[in-house]
Amino acid sequence: MNTVESDQQKIACATRALRAWERADWDATAEAFSPDGVLEAATGRPVVGRRAIREALDVMAAGVGEQDLQLLRVGTIDGRVFEQRHDVVIVNGARGEIPTVGVLTIENDQIVRWTDYVDRAMLREHHPAPVTPVPDTDRAAGDDTDEQKIATAVAMIEARSDQSWDRAADLFAERGVLHHVMQEAVVGRQAFRTELASMYGGLEHIETQINTIGIIDDRVFVERVDMFDAGDQRGELPVMGVFGVRDRQVYEWLEYYDRRTWLRAAGQLPPRVS
Repeated sequence: MNTVESDQQKIACATRALRAWERADWDATAEAFSPDGVLEAATGRPVVGRRAIREALDVMAAGVGEQDLQLLRVGTIDGRVFEQRHDVVIVNGARGEIPTVGVLTIENDQIVRWTDYVDRAMLREHHPAPVTPVPDTDRAAGDDTDEQKIATAVAMIEARSDQSWDRAADLFAERGVLHHVMQEAVVGRQAFRTELASMYGGLEHIETQINTIGIIDDRVFVERVDMFDAGDQRGELPVMGVFGVRDRQVYEWLEYYDRRTWLRAAGQLPPRVS
């Protein structure tokens, strides 16, 4: 029997599953999925079906001691649950930190699909994550509406796709923070412009497909696919961007993706062999 859950019911279902994972209750975690549910990293091979998920959890749990899955922000956009997290795990005595955004589709109080936007090397290597500097909060809070915040984030993405570094820099706060979460953060407008030009300037073409965009706890969440042309190679990169916007400028931009997939998409690694 199909039921229509409220957003709060979906958030409660997602949170129960996350807390079951945190306490290593793998049976309860798997039972949170529908019989044909899917668990995946955004660029990894999906695990399909509750039984397969339960088996995969045993493999993933090898050597895991303590887990602290810190939920930074959670909300719904277009009926799906978005969780911005900082996962801290102890694996074989080593402390790992894994910045992640999880996106969960929930129907009938069960998870149909759970996708994590995460750097897969951070899942394997278990070391402290680079710290995201606290953004400049000296100014007043600003009076941007949600629509204006979304428009500013979209304008920034479009400037990056157009390879218009000056336009992008104008949209970035003087002391803003750009953080690709698996690397050291970039702070300040000039450093931001230099980073964009260095990272994307060698590409022939950038195209962005925005799949989902909305506001959670005053941040703009943008689920998208970046497509790059590098020589005769075309690559795609699923990304979750989280933007802080104030006074029509971006003061914080966090990017969650798999870095190896980015290097391959940008032509810096050979394409995957099927």
